[in-house]
Amino acid sequence: MQKKFNNIFLSVMAVCFSGLTKVGAQDSSRLVQQPVFLHTAFYYDFPKSVGASAGIDFPFSSKLKISNRKDGSKKIKHRDWIMNADIGFYRYRFNNTGVFFIPSVGKRYSGQHNYYFEWLAGAGIVRTFYDGIVYSVDDNGKVQEKSYFGRWYATASIATTFGWDLSKAKKSKAFALQIKPVWWFQFPYNNFMLPHLSVEAGIKYHFKNFNTNVQPHTVNR
Repeated sequence: MQKKFNNIFLSVMAVCFSGLTKVGAQDSSRLVQQPVFLHTAFYYDFPKSVGASAGIDFPFSSKLKISNRKDGSKKIKHRDWIMNADIGFYRYRFNNTGVFFIPSVGKRYSGQHNYYFEWLAGAGIVRTFYDGIVYSVDDNGKVQEKSYFGRWYATASIATTFGWDLSKAKKSKAFALQIKPVWWFQFPYNNFMLPHLSVEAGIKYHFKNFNTNVQPHTVNR
């Protein structure tokens, strides 16, 4: 079982680092700076679990679509491929506490307005810790208390994000507000999988000098 988790973790990390390698290998004369965001969120897993999460997200590929409106003005749309990584926890009272690490990749849709939309697909790991005292019995009948007993699980997730980028507001701010529903699966769970529906309400912040270099692709219509 542990070997499966190791393989999943290494596969996810390989995807993350391949994205970073791609950015670093591009022609530096054509790169532009894009913000790297740090985010934190209140986490709720239905029906009765609360927690928190934190992480980082950044674009690794950027497309700029420019078209002409009837009045002669330019309409600009951004289509960015992004990497995202979250760590966090959730707590089911009188049952268990879960700690998770979930990297993901997806696409961000934005334009000249201050709202944006994202979809993300991820895979990661969850470690649960059971409430109460857990005992084990060996082959000789010896009873022993198990401290911090729990289990490892793999996860797969699909998320959508609805956000408001306040850096594009009239009074520009270096942060954004967002709501992120997440549909994710915990497995193996009783020889199958356990579905979850979670919601994150969060804020993400861009430090002035915390950026990544991305090669843009411009499409004129």
